[in-house]
Amino acid sequence: MVVARVRRTEIHLAEELGQDYRTVAFTHTATSVPELYPDTGQPIGFTVTDTAMDPPPQGNFEHAIDVAGLGMDISLCDLRPLRDDPAVELSSIRTQSAQMPTPVTDAFDAVLTVPTVTTEVDLTLG
Repeated sequence: MVVARVRRTEIHLAEELGQDYRTVAFTHTATSVPELYPDTGQPIGFTVTDTAMDPPPQGNFEHAIDVAGLGMDISLCDLRPLRDDPAVELSSIRTQSAQMPTPVTDAFDAVLTVPTVTTEVDLTLG
């Protein structure tokens, strides 16, 4: 349901903003990432565990950033010029600790990449 609502929001924004609408992804090149795991024993319903990451595979956006020498930097990559380049095959991007198969240059106008992701130890809600 959440995905459907997000997609509807994207459609409404695209209709409202037209050519001014931009989609920006956020990702990381870290070797580990805080991952959420359902845990009914916790007051917030999940635990956060630092999860090791495999190196990004070829064809993955983060792999391309590493190859470009930007893996240890904060970067904002404009993907629009790459859309019609047959040599560019970006077929997945990270979502937390997983790889999401997607045609990256078609799905996003830009990607903001950070080199590290940390776990907030003192999480306080409300």
